[in-house]
Amino acid sequence: MRGRPGRFARGRGRWGRRLGLGLGLGAVMAAALGGGADAAVQPSAAAPGPGYSCRDTKIGAAGGRTFALTTVLAATRVTFQGSLTRTPGLPMATSGSLTVSTGRSRWRLHPITFVNGAGVLPNTGADQVCALRFGREPHPEVLLQPYTGGAHCCVLPFLYTYSARAASYRLSARATLTEGGQPAGPMPPYDPNGGLGPRLEQGHLVLATDDGRFPYQFACFACSAAPVLLLGDTGGRFVDITRSFPKAVAGDARRLWSAVHQDLAHHTEVLGVVPAWVADECRLGDAAAAFAAVGRLQRAGDFSARLGPGFDGTGSAYVANLRRFLLRTGYCR
Repeated sequence: MRGRPGRFARGRGRWGRRLGLGLGLGAVMAAALGGGADAAVQPSAAAPGPGYSCRDTKIGAAGGRTFALTTVLAATRVTFQGSLTRTPGLPMATSGSLTVSTGRSRWRLHPITFVNGAGVLPNTGADQVCALRFGREPHPEVLLQPYTGGAHCCVLPFLYTYSARAASYRLSARATLTEGGQPAGPMPPYDPNGGLGPRLEQGHLVLATDDGRFPYQFACFACSAAPVLLLGDTGGRFVDITRSFPKAVAGDARRLWSAVHQDLAHHTEVLGVVPAWVADECRLGDAAAAFAAVGRLQRAGDFSARLGPGFDGTGSAYVANLRRFLLRTGYCR
């Protein structure tokens, strides 16, 4: 889709923007092999309370077979150390060790072996290693996000939580994918292309992503948008808390509706964008008004095959399938 504003126009998520995943493997290799200074530290908490820190220590592939990525949140230092594989493709570590230290205590999780062929890249600006404090817990949680190396997929979040009973950190949640690239198990349907981006929303730490079920459902990957998805943590598990932040959902809906109008002005298909906008509106309790707008677009011929082939029908069939999809995914009731 050409000229669309919003998250999905910037390479579909944080990893797409920073690694150029939408540009193909060559651009990813260029980003991974370049040298450079440390990435900027993201907002962090200097005192107990919600906050996070994500930082990559960058090295070039020629700088050595072993590399380390370190981030610091208040008194806690988190370091992933790994060795580059000798296999063709992206230089990454498919296993490694994770160390968490506070000055007085030190915990080492070893070894870490990833799933779905993922690995940690030595040289990116992405949030591969993060320390997260969702509330006032004495020991922050650790987010590790290895990447499988594909143009559109996949980032696989690992969450580590301190266990007072074990007096150590444990792997409390991780993402796995189906053969079709969809999140499996209890993991909420995050966007595997973008992973999770920590941010403060109304004073609360959230992990921002998109709903990964939307791309390819109604249109091509580049022609698709997805509604915002905000994750939190409950007992060391990723949970969907998006409905607790209606302002964020409303802002996402405004961006999507603007994108629909821009596409219509340029006579570009909107089949992949409208579903994300309707999903946001349903979350806000405006399903009736949203589907009334969908009906007007249909009568105007904006869902016809002349604007796009449609992966799930065009015209009235598209509207019927859209309703069923949003009902099945729990957005509209």
